[in-house]
Amino acid sequence: MSLTGIVIAVVIGLIAGTGWAFISKKWLLAFIGLSLLIAVVVWIGLLLKSVESTYLYAGTRNGMERIAESLQAYHRDKGRFPPGMKVEDLGDSTLPGPHGGFGYTIEVTDDSYVLTSWARDGKPGGEGFDEDIFVFWKKGDLHINVKSAPIAP
Repeated sequence: MSLTGIVIAVVIGLIAGTGWAFISKKWLLAFIGLSLLIAVVVWIGLLLKSVESTYLYAGTRNGMERIAESLQAYHRDKGRFPPGMKVEDLGDSTLPGPHGGFGYTIEVTDDSYVLTSWARDGKPGGEGFDEDIFVFWKKGDLHINVKSAPIAP
């Protein structure tokens, strides 16, 4: 049986048991059943919030890596980046805009770029879902460099 099936079975059992306890006027059992039911609902809510944050963090990092690959291809074709270059200048509408996910900023010089996201808290520093995401490259680097928390779905 899957975890989802177990959780559903527990919730149904708690609802049935709590209902029986109320009907039978077993107030202590009703209180315990209701308390457990509330605890399970809160636990599920926290679990879903954690899953949402995980996908948002990993999705932001993935989008920044896709942008970085497009920037490298642009540099390979053109030889340098123009001043003030934006992601829209790459001509790929599938790339996330600066407000997608946790959002990001881009700094470009002739031969390098840095993509920065301040992650969930929106400010420098942090740990976990608040740890900043940096994706950077300069001419001569063989690969895109990524610095972020080890969070993946």
